[in-house]
Amino acid sequence: MTRHDAWTILTVDERRFLRELFAESRRRGDDTTTEERVVIEADSGQSGFVQRLLASGRLRLIVDGDGETLQYSLDVDPDSLASRELKLRARYPVLVDRRGRARSLRVRPGNGEVRVRDHGGRLQQADVVDISTSGVFLQGEEAKEVSSGASLSGLHLQLPNHDGVRVGGRVVRVRRSGDRVGVAMAFDRRDMDRDSRSALREYVFERYQQRSA
Repeated sequence: MTRHDAWTILTVDERRFLRELFAESRRRGDDTTTEERVVIEADSGQSGFVQRLLASGRLRLIVDGDGETLQYSLDVDPDSLASRELKLRARYPVLVDRRGRARSLRVRPGNGEVRVRDHGGRLQQADVVDISTSGVFLQGEEAKEVSSGASLSGLHLQLPNHDGVRVGGRVVRVRRSGDRVGVAMAFDRRDMDRDSRSALREYVFERYQQRSA
């Protein structure tokens, strides 16, 4: 059975349901790239391959290399459901550790590459030591009224590809060494708009690729 045959045997209501089911995948297209394509062909004996892809809500692609494992989430492009070629869009990956746990890619920016502004004045002269899509570690000269568990909001990150990434979240660790204070912060996704999340994902992955090159 071809992909086209698999689609045509569905009723009108079933097709409409599948389009609605994967509409969210299309709306999340901001964090994917379509500049590169990979074609996967199923062996002739694998009947029902396309149907299983459509029925699964958790498509993952695991890529091993250079001692690290990357996991890509795959979304079905709803526009391809009526065509002969089913298209899957790969989102930015996460890193899978040796225990099989997925975690965000974490990178160290170059000197002055990423800057943070705290309009509340709690973090003074804060430098970004490392950053991921889920959090950041900052180091500054002073951290007023900042302790583990405290909430931080209204912070703005200046990235090379975006000048106004607004973030907020919770302090998970505070480390003091002399006159320097280190603050580990976990981002709250609700404090980030769509453009900011996309810009942060793009920056982290590009920086990760530069490090791995």
